[in-house]
Amino acid sequence: MPGNSNLGTLAEAAARCGVSPDTVRRRVRTGKLVGYRIGRRLRVDLDEAETAFRPVATVDTAEHIRRLVEAAPPLTPEQRAKITQLLAGDR
Repeated sequence: MPGNSNLGTLAEAAARCGVSPDTVRRRVRTGKLVGYRIGRRLRVDLDEAETAFRPVATVDTAEHIRRLVEAAPPLTPEQRAKITQLLAGDR
């Protein structure tokens, strides 16, 4: 157990991170968050929990698609015909 840790209950960690205690418990069970057994009670490092539940930066989907389209090679006539056929509902 870390020496200078800020241990708290699953409920405290959940309230601090905006998730349910069950979500914190699942993260401990799957090993994504370290849990410490103190007697019969389970505790987590509150700072570590905040890090574990910190939002991840999202990608601008439209920008990502634009870059993929720009980098893709042009379609062959056969590919265009097949796409047209699929979009028309013909198989």
